[in-house]
Amino acid sequence: MARTLADYATLLVSPKEQGGAGLDGIFFAETGLASHGYFNQAQLEEWAKPYDRIVIQAVRQANPEALVLVHTCREDAHPEEFTDLNPDFLHWDQFRPGNPEISTDFPAVPVGGADFELFNPGSDVDQIRQELDQTIRARQGRPFLLAPSCTIPTPADEEALRLLSGTRAPEQV
Repeated sequence: MARTLADYATLLVSPKEQGGAGLDGIFFAETGLASHGYFNQAQLEEWAKPYDRIVIQAVRQANPEALVLVHTCREDAHPEEFTDLNPDFLHWDQFRPGNPEISTDFPAVPVGGADFELFNPGSDVDQIRQELDQTIRARQGRPFLLAPSCTIPTPADEEALRLLSGTRAPEQV
């Protein structure tokens, strides 16, 4: 399975002139493997990471410029467990119990913003604005990508999506 996924990811990030899709990178979801009740650290090292490395190394070899975003889900997501995969970006839900705050420094650029559940239809746009502003303040002067804390629900609130897409960090002088 890892080799099949590696072949697919390679095709995605390979330049178009080489027959690939020419994408800039991949979103690699760990989908809660490190979360409470799933794999412990030893199991993660044995049953997940060797296969994750096959995919990520294939991406790096196919296109050294391709970016890798690693996402880990749920409570107790342990994003620190995935830094040895050398992702460019690291995404976890900073609002779930047992997860680090977005201000935590990792060797990868963090991805976070507002609680993803707030993006459901009829959401509280003011709460989203507050959480986006809190994230921007927490990462002030340090790189980050602004996004919901996990996947965007389908359907999502249109006003919430417009707010997210229009939010910018103030320029640093």
